[in-house]
Amino acid sequence: MPVQTLDQQIAALTHAAYDQLKTTVQKDELPGYIKKTASRLRVSGLGVTVAFCLKDNDLTPIAKTLATVLAALKLPGIKPGDADSLLTVYRTASAGEIRRLQTYAEQILEWLAKWADTYKAKA
Repeated sequence: MPVQTLDQQIAALTHAAYDQLKTTVQKDELPGYIKKTASRLRVSGLGVTVAFCLKDNDLTPIAKTLATVLAALKLPGIKPGDADSLLTVYRTASAGEIRRLQTYAEQILEWLAKWADTYKAKA
């Protein structure tokens, strides 16, 4: 079995997650939601972004997808599909752990946006 880089793992995990995500969010709106969430993450940080997503029914599936992919990367304390567990880990994490979570979340949203653009172009 070939060894995958972290980016390859995230790409594969987000592809599977995107297939599930596009069944729960309006297909036409999904690329915009993902890109707005990524922008919010860069401006406001992971904790504020996830909390905001949990308050907005249209964005909640994106927060759950973040938790699912981060859990698949074996980050401790994060449960698949449970964005609240992601917030709990964020609140109790050290500065280094927060930076790692933020970086991984940025990569996940970047890949989700790529998958959304790819499927939108095919449609």
